[in-house]
Amino acid sequence: MPFLDIVSPEPSFRHTVLELAATSYGKTDLLHAEHSLFSEAATKWKIRPPELAVIDVDAIEDSMDDLPEHGRGGPNFFFLLIGETERKFVESIFTEIFKKPVKPGHLLSRLNFYVQVMKNGQKQEINFGPWTFLPRERRLVDKKTGKNVTVTDKESSLLECLCLAPYPLPRNEILATVWGYSADMETHTLETHISRLRRKLEDADPSSFLENPFLVENGSYRIHPLWLEK
Repeated sequence: MPFLDIVSPEPSFRHTVLELAATSYGKTDLLHAEHSLFSEAATKWKIRPPELAVIDVDAIEDSMDDLPEHGRGGPNFFFLLIGETERKFVESIFTEIFKKPVKPGHLLSRLNFYVQVMKNGQKQEINFGPWTFLPRERRLVDKKTGKNVTVTDKESSLLECLCLAPYPLPRNEILATVWGYSADMETHTLETHISRLRRKLEDADPSSFLENPFLVENGSYRIHPLWLEK
């Protein structure tokens, strides 16, 4: 059963996040805890860290040194920060950062996404068109030939993000999830990585390659239905 921790000095904020999370998980399928300060939460996390933590920036004291090492960027642990800060540790710790005030609908959609990732987190492989995708090993295996295609950490995260999303993902959500970029940042990072992935897959298996395996619809991205087996 997944464990969510909500860390904020504001009881109303903790209540709102819990209600949103219950919508994503189902009230009977969620363990949760609430803390006013990060230091209080970190002490408890030494016993059991949460799979998902929503942390209000106002709850953070001087340091994040007590964060469990396996919470730093691990594939099945997600730390969402509500509010921005200049502190240097942020990018190496948090999966996604939201500006205040965060819209409940947007936070709900992101919670839904991470729930899907956690539900599939124990999967060792994902069927992806003519490929078997092994996200933990950062490689794809051609089902016909057994040929391996190695992908980078970010390429793997991008593929997993697209494969597990329950709906087409807006560009800004992908940038926030995979790279931690804010929605208003101008960058061609996403397009560059998709172009590189297309080239790798086409070079490895031209006969099975779709012209556009990563569809763009109204500014949102998804895997072509012919290449995605749910």
